[in-house]
Amino acid sequence: MAAQVTESDQIKQFKEFLGTYNKLTENCFMDCVKDFTTREVKPEETSFTKVPKDDAEDLHALPGVSHPAE
Repeated sequence: MAAQVTESDQIKQFKEFLGTYNKLTENCFMDCVKDFTTREVKPEETSFTKVPKDDAEDLHALPGVSHPAE
């Protein structure tokens, strides 16, 4: 018989997921955006590299997050 996850555990997992997701998106944004003094997008801001491995591992370690096809 599968173990039931309580509502409080689900909320805790969801909050943990949101915290990790927010950290990941903030890191990606700060790595990409270099200049806030103009509305123009600089050439170095147009290429996006892969998510840093540590951030991806943090996100995938959370329950319910599947691994992307590599």
